[in-house]
Amino acid sequence: MRIALGYCGIVVAVTLCGCGTAGSGPPGSGGAAPTGWKEYELDDGKFAVKMPGDPIAMPSRDASATKAWSVSAGNLSYTIRYTELPDPGAVSDQDKIDALYDDFANTLPITDGIDIEEVKKQINFGGVSGREIDGTIADKKSIRVRIGVVGGRFYRAEVTGAVEAVNSPDAEVFLNSLKIAR
Repeated sequence: MRIALGYCGIVVAVTLCGCGTAGSGPPGSGGAAPTGWKEYELDDGKFAVKMPGDPIAMPSRDASATKAWSVSAGNLSYTIRYTELPDPGAVSDQDKIDALYDDFANTLPITDGIDIEEVKKQINFGGVSGREIDGTIADKKSIRVRIGVVGGRFYRAEVTGAVEAVNSPDAEVFLNSLKIAR
């Protein structure tokens, strides 16, 4: 009888602390997303990303074929966008992709007013080798931008907010959730 009660006590303790629950673990670790988050399939299912609310399509800022979606929640702004590459054949040449990443990082201070603090090479972004760029913008907010090239498209995911927020588990959930249909 004591053994049976002991096992029941362990089961109750595990249940109450959430240990052993399927999908548990820190956000961004492959576990469940925080409450209120869900995965959105965008652009007719060509890619999916987890966001903390319904993404809103953003107007194009220039004459390029860029499409973008954004949502703000708490003290963060989340944006996912892509641009069709003029030379889709570039995706098969890693040197061209690396040059594209370098060009993008070098123009961010001009095009987006980002003061770059660090460029991380060789990160996983949507299942491909990408880059992460950390910096600050004019209003002293921090920004993390991840970029990657897949299937003739240049993808860009970014989180903007206070430095603590852009390095939070919520930011990780978003940045690590990109899935691209190939």
